[in-house]
Amino acid sequence: MNISIFTYLIPVLLSLDVFFLSISGGVTLRPYNWISTLKISLAFIFSQLLAAIIGLFFGEMIQPLLKEYSLWASSLLIGFFAFKMIQEAIKIKNTDRTFLLEDNQILWPIALASSLSTMVFFVGLGLLNVDYHQVLPVLFFSILFFSQIGLFIGSHYQPLRLGRSSKLVGGIIILAIVILNYLL
Repeated sequence: MNISIFTYLIPVLLSLDVFFLSISGGVTLRPYNWISTLKISLAFIFSQLLAAIIGLFFGEMIQPLLKEYSLWASSLLIGFFAFKMIQEAIKIKNTDRTFLLEDNQILWPIALASSLSTMVFFVGLGLLNVDYHQVLPVLFFSILFFSQIGLFIGSHYQPLRLGRSSKLVGGIIILAIVILNYLL
């Protein structure tokens, strides 16, 4: 099994959900300013990293109990939530996801809600005993990058379909990685 694909690619693909939320939030971000975008990015980074750390902890705690079934359980968990990402991207209409992210009353609940799937993905990665020294910085920088780009694109161009498509593509690639992991 190639753990490095899970270590580097899964966190980047998970950040496409943040990209989707950032585009949606950027649509309502008028006028565009860096202070608001940094505050939004930091909220996403904090919630996603906290969820990832909790998920890795639980995954590493459960892994000795599952022993030889940990690969199977990890793949099943990651594959199921990748399928959920695909399903959510298909189900959501382009106009249903615009909201004002710079409002703190909405920003934190959205950031925390989006981090729940990240926590489950990282439980799966914890079952694989991935090195958290490598996976957490990848998650940090990919969330920072995708949230800033998403807020800028959403604010200036308002392409809601791009955010939805990115979430769909991220889910498909994660699911393909899990399936190919079994075939190879």
